[in-house]
Amino acid sequence: MYATRTIWSQLNASDQRHICIVTETYPPEINGVAMTLAHLIEGLRGQGHTVSVVRPRQQPSDRPSDRGDSQVTVVPSLPIPRYKGVHVGLPAPGLLQGCWTQHRPDVVYVATEGPLGWSAVHTAKRLRIPVFSGFHTNFHSYARHYRLGWLQPLIFHYLCRFHHRTSGTLVPSAELRDHLQAVG
Repeated sequence: MYATRTIWSQLNASDQRHICIVTETYPPEINGVAMTLAHLIEGLRGQGHTVSVVRPRQQPSDRPSDRGDSQVTVVPSLPIPRYKGVHVGLPAPGLLQGCWTQHRPDVVYVATEGPLGWSAVHTAKRLRIPVFSGFHTNFHSYARHYRLGWLQPLIFHYLCRFHHRTSGTLVPSAELRDHLQAVG
């Protein structure tokens, strides 16, 4: 991720932090965002940082301790129509507030813009925890694929509002950064 080098590289081992990553997709799901986040988390933990994860329940048998990771908090979810095996996390402001009050992160990174992400941004701001977002997927462009092209401007407006509420947005390339800056 382009901005990752500038922000995350400033965190060195002598300045260990607690970073909470909120995402709608995470292993064992297999997709670009889930794999990117898994590598990011592995790298941050390798540098000595504490990384906690908040993600939706992907299967009825999911438990926070799945895969041996006690730093994962699982929230209720609903399946995404026409996208087999993927669940969207439901808003969880009370759960997030409880977790972050008990184990306050130094920063929150919201990797996805769904309802869980929206509630994470809102809760982090209320608790005065710095919050950054990630722009991994052009969700507004997918509207055409699902024959909902007329929704594209509304989805784009939502994404703009979402990212403008954070302290910064991480993107995978300088080209995407330039494009997003150009469109506001």
